[in-house]
Amino acid sequence: MGFQPIIPTSKHLQLTQPATLKEIKVALFSMKGLKSQGPDGIQALFYQKHWDTISGTFLDFVNQALLTGSFDRNLIQAYVALIPKEDSPDVIQKFRPITLLNVAYKVLSKLIVNRLRPYLQKIIGPHHSSFLAGRSTMDNIIITQEAIHSMKHLKGKKGAMVLKVDLHKAFDSVLMDCLDRFAKSSRLVLNLQKSKLHTSPNVQRTVANALNLAGDNALWCQVLQDKYLRGACLFDVKAAQRSSPIWHGILQCRSVLRMGIKWRIGYGENIDFWKDLWVRYKPLNCYWSQGSFEAPPALKVAEVITQDREWDLEALHDLVLDELVDAI
Repeated sequence: MGFQPIIPTSKHLQLTQPATLKEIKVALFSMKGLKSQGPDGIQALFYQKHWDTISGTFLDFVNQALLTGSFDRNLIQAYVALIPKEDSPDVIQKFRPITLLNVAYKVLSKLIVNRLRPYLQKIIGPHHSSFLAGRSTMDNIIITQEAIHSMKHLKGKKGAMVLKVDLHKAFDSVLMDCLDRFAKSSRLVLNLQKSKLHTSPNVQRTVANALNLAGDNALWCQVLQDKYLRGACLFDVKAAQRSSPIWHGILQCRSVLRMGIKWRIGYGENIDFWKDLWVRYKPLNCYWSQGSFEAPPALKVAEVITQDREWDLEALHDLVLDELVDAI
């Protein structure tokens, strides 16, 4: 998709400049005061309550770390607690590890994250959908359902497959070369017990069984646009018989969208004055009354906007009723 994870050079100074007390305070006070403490035994509440006393020391610590790229290694010591995922867990995979870090280290990390946050959308590819504002794991659910739906109707000699990969916390040996390459290139480790392969109907069962592992502006919007719209307007396309349930659901909601959706006019060069739904709840050609057999003149909204970016009221009054001019 031509994604280039680069932070502009002009922004580098903002990321590396010395911290301010305000930045540190924002990071510190965003923490819950009584969360479990790290090895030093000091909770965030202590720092928050005594901020006026310790703020100068905290500022020196953070700026020294930013300047030198190092700090006392004792600060990164941590406790690891195992939280059971279910009652009576009997294997290590049924525990969820959480790391209890010292507050001072967490403040430093949060400050860096807060500086990076405005650039995360630009440096993290569109296929990563979790833990980023404006993205959701629902994106991948929709994309996966659309992929499986398309595969079900695939015909011809070329088959398709979808590989669902579960990532492991600890290393597991991988026997298949393709998965081994994936793990090495991504530096992620696969959990074969939870991974699965799905193939299209035109893939021979013997091949599918041989491939199987243990026995799958948002990206999902782009997928649906490429699959169903192909440059057409959402309100113009018709539901194909083999459309997915998700797409059928979206099309059934169009009547609701029409009631509340509004055009952002801009310069109006791409908006058809008569045919597009940009005023009220139906196209303006529905109000055309210059003769029952005469079609309204071809017109773009840009043609009724003056060079001063104002509505050309005289032209509008010549075209539509006064009440519609008021609505415009």
